[in-house]
Amino acid sequence: MKKRDASILIVAIVVGFFALSSCKHTTSTELADSLDTVKGVTPIPEAQDVTMHLAKGSNSFFTLSFDGGHELEGWCIEWNEGTSFGLNKVTNLYSTRNHLDWREINYFMNIMKDLRANDPNLTYQDIQVVIWSLIDKPVFDVDKIDEYEHIPGRIYYNGNSYFNVQKVKDIVYQVKQAIANGERVETGVTLVENEGQTIMIGDETAFAVKTNATNDEQIIDSGYSACFDKQLLEDNFFPRWGWTNGPITEGSGSLKFNIYSEVGQCDLNNGTPVGELVVNYDGGTFTANYKMTKISKYTGKPYTMTETHLWVGSERYPTHDGKYSVAPDQYGNVNKHDRVTEFTYKITGLSGPVFFISHASVSGFNP
Repeated sequence: MKKRDASILIVAIVVGFFALSSCKHTTSTELADSLDTVKGVTPIPEAQDVTMHLAKGSNSFFTLSFDGGHELEGWCIEWNEGTSFGLNKVTNLYSTRNHLDWREINYFMNIMKDLRANDPNLTYQDIQVVIWSLIDKPVFDVDKIDEYEHIPGRIYYNGNSYFNVQKVKDIVYQVKQAIANGERVETGVTLVENEGQTIMIGDETAFAVKTNATNDEQIIDSGYSACFDKQLLEDNFFPRWGWTNGPITEGSGSLKFNIYSEVGQCDLNNGTPVGELVVNYDGGTFTANYKMTKISKYTGKPYTMTETHLWVGSERYPTHDGKYSVAPDQYGNVNKHDRVTEFTYKITGLSGPVFFISHASVSGFNP
């Protein structure tokens, strides 16, 4: 892993300093190259010298957890460095938020969940190669991948690419065009410095669901909430988790939904409750109040939101290009936030029963 001072990510790996079996250095120029300054980042004061467990991911390049907590998706930003799997006791976290040099990566991580929702065939290998393609240190050129010695076998092996080259190029172009056209990026990602390569994690995704308490457990109230992977409309289901809710009729009064983060397969036992959503539909106006009510074990404070997305309409899902979609950027009501704990939408001009989908990007899952 490249060493950093208090404010700048500095590369300082010297051949022989680390006994990582998967990290091989073969050229004499790497020592000079390793002294280059990488893009600026901000240290997270509460997240220095923490303990992390790192493993290979099945739907992401890595999975990791801090101090045995919530499992997170992780991504590699240094294709040419070795990996320190297992327990890493000296781990430091940094934020890319408000650093202009990270705009492309910040933007991509901001839209990654939407890209996945719109394209169920987008693989974690595609995503990982997009990330490498957007990082300029170390330089990565997808057209020269056969020249690189240290590409993981899960991505490329013996002349075989396990990712979609054209899809990667299209996404990279989309990101670069958005930034060139002045797209504002107010959120950031977290970089993890450990004994191996640098790891990147984003905010967690969360959806609202109606639940009932039974024997001290929460179960999904199927009268209100249905998982995206259920075929609720003819020939329409989505291979990802999240819930569409309703129908809600006018005059039903205030209804409380729980907000859960990272609920794999819509199984509440796999997720983390982070807050509540209270909705009210009366007089043609639908009000949705997001509130983070749960305390993060890492920060000792409530979880916070960096984005919220709300769909309200007469159908279970919004449409995009004539097709139903569960991508949050298609919900019609979108706001970015500076790590807030509460936000309210008020949608007017409605009539008849309505459905809604409530999504948030949530921070608070790392120290």
